[in-house]
Amino acid sequence: MKNLFFALFFLIALPVIASAQGVRGTIVDENGDPVPMAGIYLPSERTGTASNSEGKYEIPLSPGEYDLVFQSLGFRTRTFHLTIRKTWLDLDITMDPQSIQLREVVVNPSGEDPAYAIMRKAIGMAPYYLRQTNRYLADVYLKGSFRMDNIPRLLKNSLTISVNDVEAPLEEGRTYTMESMNEITFIAPDTFQHTVLASRSSFPAGDEATALGFINSSFYEPDNGMVISPLAPQAMRHYKFRYEGYFEDGDVEVNKIKVTPRRKSQQLVNGYIYIVQDLWNIHSLDVEAEMFFGDIRVKQVFQPVKEGVWLPVTHQFDLDVSMMGVKAVVDYSGSVKYKEVELNKELETPEILLAESEDSFSEDEEVTVTEEEEPSKEQKKLEALLAKEDLSNREMMQLARLMEKTSEKEEERQPADLELTSTYNMTVKKDSIKQDSAFWETRRPIPLTPLEQESYALGDSLAAVHAAKKDSAAGDVDGWLDKATGFATFGKRFFNGDSSVMVNYNGLIGLGNVNFNPVDGWNYKQSLSVFWKQDSVHRLELTPEAGYAFSRDELMWKVKARQTYAPLLRGEVSMGAGDETSDFKSSGIAVNSWVDMVASLAFKENYKRYFGRRFVEVSNALDLANGLRWDVSAAYEWMTPRLNNSNYSFFHRDKDYHSNIPENDILFFHNLEEQESFSWGTTISYTPRYFYRIHKGRKIMSHSDYPTFSVSVKQGIQAFDSSADYLFFEGGVEHEKDAGFFPVLSWAANGGWFARNEAMHFSHFKHFNSSAVPVRITGSPAFRLLDDYEASTNEWYLQGHLKYTSPYLLLKRLPVLSNRLWQESLHFDYLHTPGFRNYTQVGYSIDQILLMGSIGVFAGFEDGEYKHWGVSAVLDF
Repeated sequence: MKNLFFALFFLIALPVIASAQGVRGTIVDENGDPVPMAGIYLPSERTGTASNSEGKYEIPLSPGEYDLVFQSLGFRTRTFHLTIRKTWLDLDITMDPQSIQLREVVVNPSGEDPAYAIMRKAIGMAPYYLRQTNRYLADVYLKGSFRMDNIPRLLKNSLTISVNDVEAPLEEGRTYTMESMNEITFIAPDTFQHTVLASRSSFPAGDEATALGFINSSFYEPDNGMVISPLAPQAMRHYKFRYEGYFEDGDVEVNKIKVTPRRKSQQLVNGYIYIVQDLWNIHSLDVEAEMFFGDIRVKQVFQPVKEGVWLPVTHQFDLDVSMMGVKAVVDYSGSVKYKEVELNKELETPEILLAESEDSFSEDEEVTVTEEEEPSKEQKKLEALLAKEDLSNREMMQLARLMEKTSEKEEERQPADLELTSTYNMTVKKDSIKQDSAFWETRRPIPLTPLEQESYALGDSLAAVHAAKKDSAAGDVDGWLDKATGFATFGKRFFNGDSSVMVNYNGLIGLGNVNFNPVDGWNYKQSLSVFWKQDSVHRLELTPEAGYAFSRDELMWKVKARQTYAPLLRGEVSMGAGDETSDFKSSGIAVNSWVDMVASLAFKENYKRYFGRRFVEVSNALDLANGLRWDVSAAYEWMTPRLNNSNYSFFHRDKDYHSNIPENDILFFHNLEEQESFSWGTTISYTPRYFYRIHKGRKIMSHSDYPTFSVSVKQGIQAFDSSADYLFFEGGVEHEKDAGFFPVLSWAANGGWFARNEAMHFSHFKHFNSSAVPVRITGSPAFRLLDDYEASTNEWYLQGHLKYTSPYLLLKRLPVLSNRLWQESLHFDYLHTPGFRNYTQVGYSIDQILLMGSIGVFAGFEDGEYKHWGVSAVLDF
């Protein structure tokens, strides 16, 4: 028995005993105050870690000899040679203030600060350092803490956390913690394979992908989707730089550069960036930015992990949230251990960097020597620019272009494959969340603070409460009634045993269930969706819907089905039938029903016009080749005119609604009368060099740098009992770009001609995206001052749209507005029909207000003569 107890004790204690050595201590300044997030780097292990917010550090190490480098911004770097035995080595560190020296500089006749010469070299070299590494394999430890300092009363009952599958209210002042051990494989230019080796969390949302995205991003990138980098080619337009001296760090001199935005903007950072002299790479940085949701502060420390290769080894990301009464603090810290680093062999290293690398590394380090080749013309220009002491802005841009051109040679030699592989893949190792505290104690490179340790105790207590509630849940009648009530009211999703079939019911209450218009009056509908996943690439969707128009006292219904096939050709066939009240315009360009309902009930303004439509339709779409799409459809419709049946409104009870007859000068009674129509149509569209992804066996289109060309034909045929007789040809080209930090130009042009229009319903006219409604729900190109149907035609048309979008155009140059994440746009729209001769619309708008809205002022002209003006707003959900 004694031997059994001894064996059990040995097995339990073995993990602790096996790794119970290393170095630990506290890092303080000269006044004895802790130095949080001080970087600790082990050159032999190519790994970095950091102290916690209390200045404590702890590094598990195997017995042996190590060099430890302690560094923190504002303090002198300290290096220690240590011998680790089989016990912990306690080593407290006192950091001395960094002495900043001023070098002798040649005074520029223009009085320009020396920082600009340094930053021009660094900006010019940024494309090189961005592409210097072809691949690396690294272990990343990530730790985050989260604390809510203030929760508005309205949100206190709705904000919860899920710990160990247990829901609990989010508490003010409590610290929540997460940590994870990850393996990251990077493959140039932008592919990351993320494997979660172990994770532990008491976060409200235990997803560290956002923080890892920050760690994986690079300040060598011109922009990372949030801010413009101080090393972007256009940085001189956005930032001012001030030289504050240099200090020595080992064998290199490091320049301290103050970065200040030229204007107040949420897209710009301020703080310090440290540039290595003669190498012109980042040594470290400490910058912050003011966002609409709060303040962000970023700290990074770089180290030479391989000959001439400086990569970040410690990260700190702090966020102070203050928005709509919510106040919270989020802190992330990370340490990186590079296990493998592979250089981009196709990238030519500038001679000046080769010389510096040879001087920086000791003789016993391996230096790769290659046969000398005759430098190219571009390489000679590049070397000449690097050799200059002071670069002009023009030379800086030239250097950056040459460096980028040189570094992209490898990409140019690769085959022009349009298939994109996923740039970020995450896998979670089995049992990664089941690691116990002993595992973390032996592998955690950044110690937990007492508050962070306390947060993990929360999960254990919640788990115990959950187990007790689970035992008493059986037979809980009140709980069953609550679930039934919730299902009936708000809806629910149901799955069969293998989850191949999903039924989604929207419930009795929902924004899409109730609507109002003068034709139907109040109407109410119910719908559900059935999704049958036949295999990994084929799916059938069935959507039945039924409603009731109270003022017309009639039932409305429709059902649609869509079956996917040929997944690599994006094939899909659709069928539908129904009896409904329909707008004369298609849904893509018609006024949103909710906007029209609000306008009707609040202002007695009805913009939409309706008719009765019973229909049977079928369509098919397929890729004939990559970027070449073919759509074909056919429909049989029974169309009837409808009148207003309700004059209800919240206000303006003595005012009548507008007639349900569209206002159009070429509209005749026979275009609105009861009739049957059989029609078919087909469209061919082509987008050159259309990039795509293959996801789970299905093709998903991504983007193209080229415009999309399209031609289509639609015909109404006198077959069966159909009276339709028309033939319409249409063609166009469009090029749309997403707005970012830099100006973009989007445009479209198309035209159409009715070769025959003997008999056709008004719904088959060519309609345009036009409406004088002051608020729209789509930001697509539109004629915002024309009435909904006045420009519709059954003869011919030409139209064009031009939109120039920039982050800084007019109003955002004002200091009071420069800090907004808005975009500014100039609009030019053109329409030419028999009824509208050379109608043009020009406008200016502010976009991305709260990331989803815009407002602008527009003016319309016909044949060069002023016609009208107005203000238009968009809520682009």
